[in-house]
Amino acid sequence: MRTARATILCAALLAAPSVGRAQSCTLSTTALRFGLYDPFSASPLDGTGSVSYHCQGGLLGVATLSPGSSGRFDARTMLQGAERLGYNVYLDAARTRIWGDLWGGGQVAIIRPGHRSISVYGRVFPQQEISPGTYSDTLVVTFYF
Repeated sequence: MRTARATILCAALLAAPSVGRAQSCTLSTTALRFGLYDPFSASPLDGTGSVSYHCQGGLLGVATLSPGSSGRFDARTMLQGAERLGYNVYLDAARTRIWGDLWGGGQVAIIRPGHRSISVYGRVFPQQEISPGTYSDTLVVTFYF
C-alpha cells in the first residue's frame, strides 16, 4: 500500500492521502479561498481550488473527499472557535455535484493515469449571521485504486 499526503486549507479546503496497490501518485493542492464574506448579501460567495496529481500505472481510481469539521457531506462548515459558517465543495462549476465519498454521500472524482487536475468548486451560503474573523476547515482527499 502506498500513501502520499498534501494539505490544502479551505479558507477552507483539502488534504490528500493516496492509497493504492501497484500505483504511484504524487499530489499537490491549491487552496480553496473564498475571500471576504458579506452576511447581508443575498448572493452566495464562490471560490475555486484544485488537486493536481501525477499517477504512474494504468489503473483508474476514484478520489473521495472527507466531510471536514461538520462530519456531514451535505452541510460542511468552516469554524472560527465555536462559530460555524456553512459551505460546501462540488465537482462541477454549476455547484450541483457535492464531492463526497462512496459510503456517506456525495459523488466521487475519477482518477486517470498521468498528469491531471481535479477542479474544486466551493460555495459559502448567503445570509448567515456570523462574527467577523477567519473561518477555516480542512478536508482530506483519498485516492482509491
